[in-house]
Amino acid sequence: MAKEIKKRDRQATMQKLLDAALEVFSELGFDGATTKAVALKANVTESLIMKYFGSKRGLLLALFEDFAAKRAEAEKIPYPPGKTIEEEIAHFMTRQMEMTLATKEFTRIILGHASVDETMRKELNRKVSLDWHPVLKERLKQYREKGEVPAHYDIDAIVFTLGFQSFSAMYVGHMLLEMPPEEIRHRIMTFAQAYAAGLRALAQSN
Repeated sequence: MAKEIKKRDRQATMQKLLDAALEVFSELGFDGATTKAVALKANVTESLIMKYFGSKRGLLLALFEDFAAKRAEAEKIPYPPGKTIEEEIAHFMTRQMEMTLATKEFTRIILGHASVDETMRKELNRKVSLDWHPVLKERLKQYREKGEVPAHYDIDAIVFTLGFQSFSAMYVGHMLLEMPPEEIRHRIMTFAQAYAAGLRALAQSN
């Protein structure tokens, strides 16, 4: 019983540190933040960061692992299906856009640091799952059976491309170019229509 309580206390403290790190990194940037500032925000001793995460860098990696685990679970939750393949792609991309928008501060932190730290980038690559979109994958298989997706096309490649385009639209369009989300949604709809039309045309030509 005592061990179980100790384990829960440790998990709660680690989560407090992760939440505090996200706030501090967002406010000061990774390079400007200190483990002391994170500890103060979490209201724990700085030594616990070293004990649980090893370093500020270890804390950032743990933040990414926490994010990736939660995102993977969220991806398993079905979103409203589209009545057509155009709607299906648009619904998927809109949902991805909204998920990225909800975590944009974290996205800035992790991509900003990974872009200048090759070792960090390699460690993140080992932790990234390329199978984050199981719902879309299964639905596209159904559209392939209906003759709306070319039979010889790799569904995984299509899903990866749509996920990447969704992220790029939000990251580049909103975070860098400061386009409003409403405009990005409109452009996503246009892209979905064009992409779906291309898939259907290729499927029908074979």
